[in-house]
Amino acid sequence: MKVQRVKTVVFCGGKGSRMGRLSEHLPKPLALVGKKPVLWHLMKFYAAQGFDDFILCLGFKGNKIRDYFQQCPEPGWSIKFLNTGVHSSKSERLMKAKPFLKGDFFLAYADDLSDIDLKALLKFHKKKGKVLTTTGLQEVSPFGIIDVNRKGEVIRFREKPILEHLVNIGFMAVSEKIFDYLSFGDLEHEVFQELVKRRQLAVFNHSGSWINMNTLRQNMELNELWDEGKAFWKVWK
Repeated sequence: MKVQRVKTVVFCGGKGSRMGRLSEHLPKPLALVGKKPVLWHLMKFYAAQGFDDFILCLGFKGNKIRDYFQQCPEPGWSIKFLNTGVHSSKSERLMKAKPFLKGDFFLAYADDLSDIDLKALLKFHKKKGKVLTTTGLQEVSPFGIIDVNRKGEVIRFREKPILEHLVNIGFMAVSEKIFDYLSFGDLEHEVFQELVKRRQLAVFNHSGSWINMNTLRQNMELNELWDEGKAFWKVWK
């Protein structure tokens, strides 16, 4: 009996408007970290943990992403390129991947990197039996937190404390039942709210590292981590 491979769907369609001049000629997923695109780093991270079957939901300048991986193929990787439109919502992009998905699958953003244990995420998702499991992280506040009483007096000052609430960092494990919910609206808004209402959204608590790349400055931070040998997402040799 053939074992069903767990596929990874990656959203690659955004314009990257906050990337400034970098996005004028390239889609954000092709922004370099070291000598490779950030999307390659994400896919290498999944492949290193045994998940090398990808569906890329393309949009803005998607042909350049396709050209890159066709010209620089990675041994063992299976990649399906889907043109999901420039202005499509995430729900619309995901719906176009439906014919190629069966059973549970991973869902990721092209500009997020982490050191999450993907097999542990998948195991947790299957155990919970929910429609979607996202990953949460307790982040350290980039700012000092001031607690004030009614008199305007500072009663406590906390220098960059760990935030009490979990931050949604993506890296999702998803049941094929998700397609019954996409008509509610955009994935991260109406769909998530509907899943919450029906108690069908679980969270996998990650205690490691995570970084996303929305701006040129964050791209520089990623390159600094890579150049200094501190790339926590590099789980391959």
